[in-house]
Amino acid sequence: PISPEANADTNAPANTDVVSNSNMPEVSDPTKLPPIMKIEDHTVLFNLHQCRKSGSSITCDLSFVNKGADRPFQFVISRCNLYDEKGNGYNGRSGQIANRNENNPRIDFIAGVTAKAQITFDGIEPTATKITLLRLQYDVGNEYGLEVKFRSVPLIMAK
Repeated sequence: PISPEANADTNAPANTDVVSNSNMPEVSDPTKLPPIMKIEDHTVLFNLHQCRKSGSSITCDLSFVNKGADRPFQFVISRCNLYDEKGNGYNGRSGQIANRNENNPRIDFIAGVTAKAQITFDGIEPTATKITLLRLQYDVGNEYGLEVKFRSVPLIMAK
């Protein structure tokens, strides 16, 4: 199931209800902000809190909740992609889940636990002002190559 806040991979028009919070001040823990989009997939609730552009990098802050049984969870960073409004695509460079900061961060995902995550994309064109698609690829339990897609993601420009 997909929440009404998210524009999942459907033929639905872009969500015009999502308002950019580009004037929001920087927060030391962005996952304390309310999520701007949510998607539930394979009993994992993905909360996208913000994506912030600084120079030629974009960092997206997420949290996710295990609504299933205890199981391993891993982001496949090189297969996480971001696309700007000009169709330029960028692969994930680095990621972190909880205290795991590695190429493909992996955790033991305990039932009912909320984990914080961050994914960074580099080489972003200076003129990029919008994220048309944020695709996150992950493995959970014994299921591999799963993905969630956030569309029309507001982009905060760092000052």
